[in-house]
Amino acid sequence: MKKLAAFALVVPALAFAGVASAAPSPLRGVWQTTVSSPVPALRGTWLISFAPNGGYAVVKEPNTKALMVGGTSTVAGSTLTMTDKEGPASCPGSTARARYAFRITRKILKLTKISEPCTGRSIILAGTLTRVG
Repeated sequence: MKKLAAFALVVPALAFAGVASAAPSPLRGVWQTTVSSPVPALRGTWLISFAPNGGYAVVKEPNTKALMVGGTSTVAGSTLTMTDKEGPASCPGSTARARYAFRITRKILKLTKISEPCTGRSIILAGTLTRVG
């Protein structure tokens, strides 16, 4: 629970998103994934928080107070569109926007690539994400 409390300090950064939506995102909440990657910087436990307005923040343990990626997202049916806006691990320029099909079963989120030009984000989102908050 300590990691969620610390992560709560980062989540207000989602207010920058300014995304208006008719209904809160079904992805709202905090999701966790553990990455095993040959790329050392990507290895570890990542937390992704989606705000009701579609803003998102990504942090990596153990430093859950440091925003790694912040951005905006929209959901249309079962399609998630994410656009990175800030942070040292954000995907820049033409790689900032990605689209994924998603399915939520109980506390498990599974994303399937539709369009993903960013290798790092692709690796982080390739596994199963579990709702932790």
